[in-house]
Amino acid sequence: SISARESVSSFDQIILKDSVYTAMGLAAPVLAGEFNFDDFLSTTIVGDMSMPCNGPVFKVLHRRIAILLGQWITIMENQDKRPLVYQIFENLLDVSQPGNDIVVSLTASRHMKTVIDDYSFKPQQYLPYAEKIFIHLISLIEQVQNVESKMAILNTIRVVAVRLEEHIVPFADGIVNILPDLWTASGEEHLMKQAILTLLSTIVTAMRSPSSRYNSLILPLIQRAVEDGSDMQVYLLEEALDLWSNILQQTPTASKGDVIMLIDSIFPLLEGGGDNLRNVLVILESYIILAPEV
Repeated sequence: SISARESVSSFDQIILKDSVYTAMGLAAPVLAGEFNFDDFLSTTIVGDMSMPCNGPVFKVLHRRIAILLGQWITIMENQDKRPLVYQIFENLLDVSQPGNDIVVSLTASRHMKTVIDDYSFKPQQYLPYAEKIFIHLISLIEQVQNVESKMAILNTIRVVAVRLEEHIVPFADGIVNILPDLWTASGEEHLMKQAILTLLSTIVTAMRSPSSRYNSLILPLIQRAVEDGSDMQVYLLEEALDLWSNILQQTPTASKGDVIMLIDSIFPLLEGGGDNLRNVLVILESYIILAPEV
């Protein structure tokens, strides 16, 4: 289907780049210190991202760039280059951009986790790009059909929330708003429900007391997940107890009314014992501190 000579040249060059970038990624620990990746990022990779995307082969290159950046981010010498990496991922996560598609953006979402979950991460460098990146991640999770892909995106969002800590507050509503539909659509896919509860637990911990505005959504989920004898309890008890404990620890005394509704659910769990008894006792202790009169 390639009709023009220059198209063939471009095709060959891009396939060659993909091969070279694959080798560079695999050899990253060996090349570190011998190769100036910072300059390479600012010139060659930025140039690759700026090329007119005339044909589907450019999707191969964009996907490879996402992988390559994930492989090199932890050994980059100049951490001031990180905002440029975030800017590139902001582009790669946008399915509507030329040279991107679901595969490119999904690959970028997976390697975004590696980029964020690094000891050199600084929220101040990331925040200028956070809003658009969250918009693209949320849009992507609504477009993909595969449960495993949805869970991978949720995991990336969770890691971002962990690293942003209290800076997650402006973006939390957008994240939490997609979770009820994901919960309903997951049906009997309990791994997805586990991922949702874990993400909620992370958001509650990061936001602290302002997270109480989500109690009307979260508390019924916990109640269903810890219900004695239910199928959900078999699969979701550990994650539900972690979320329950985190909510109690972040609840101010003045706003304790909502969480009191769950207190009767603690007694069957005490009787059941088991591996989760320690978490149950922590929850009971939190209730005693938060509402001793109850």
